[in-house]
Amino acid sequence: MTSSRAYWQVWVGFLRRWGVDGLTLGILQVTRPLNPVAAQLLYLSQPLLFGKAAEGAGALAQLLEEEDETQAFEALLKG
Repeated sequence: MTSSRAYWQVWVGFLRRWGVDGLTLGILQVTRPLNPVAAQLLYLSQPLLFGKAAEGAGALAQLLEEEDETQAFEALLKG
């Protein structure tokens, strides 16, 4: 599995381009207790997705599943 960090710059660029980086940061912080559940749902969805979409879902699940990864991504969004 590719590290979720390989996708971070792409995600941050996308979120900033659309002007929702602050909103995303707020959502990540408010929904933190639900992150493990969201990660498991993303893992379950992977067989239904193809190619890069499946890889991206796995990377997002990994980010949500690991608290230190979530905090590092939040710091990058704040950056």
